[in-house]
Amino acid sequence: MRSLFVLAVLAFLFVPGTAPGGDFESSGYLGMNVSYRDEPARGEGRMTIETVYPGSPAAAAGLVKGDVLARVNGTTFRFPDWDATMESGGPFTWVAAGDRVRLGLLRGGEALEIEVVAVAPPPEVVAARRRVQSQRLLQKGDSILVRLARQGTTLAVERPPAGARGEDGEASLRVSSPGLPELDARALSLYLSTSRLRTLFTNLEPGGSLRLKLGIHPGTEDPSIEVLKP
Repeated sequence: MRSLFVLAVLAFLFVPGTAPGGDFESSGYLGMNVSYRDEPARGEGRMTIETVYPGSPAAAAGLVKGDVLARVNGTTFRFPDWDATMESGGPFTWVAAGDRVRLGLLRGGEALEIEVVAVAPPPEVVAARRRVQSQRLLQKGDSILVRLARQGTTLAVERPPAGARGEDGEASLRVSSPGLPELDARALSLYLSTSRLRTLFTNLEPGGSLRLKLGIHPGTEDPSIEVLKP
């Protein structure tokens, strides 16, 4: 189990402090990787620093690999819904450039408190974070489509005007539906833009839109998609 937690966290937290919704440029950057090393650590809310990047705020504050984070700004570092935490950008989504973050540490049996001042993320960090979050959202798209199909959901699908760029660079479509969470809409937009279903929208011109009625083919678990008339 240790390797799974480490890989999942390292993939996303090399850019801690990304703001929810993909506002990457205005987020704060601390410059370290953290992970839950095992189930007990996760239950106790203790994460371990796996990497500290040279020249980063974390390095300037004196953090080192192996430090165990027990508290952040006086609060236990525990995230019951880990998937939702990661999809929103990781444990430091609330950090903005200029914020002072107090980290309660355990180092070699000694309790320490170190303050780290977040800075604006470098451009390469912003780009990498976008790619990683897009990949994670894309993986969710298929399951979201099936869930919405079982509910008989109606979707609005739009192809943005030429030259427009959304939060996810790979998405050439935008999907919306009443009550559909923002991250689910982004995941479904990516999925419909890049999966085999993208052929359904070949004739949709930039700035154009259509409505889809989702359902399930009788006797199967396969989604059905009906294009509704204007």
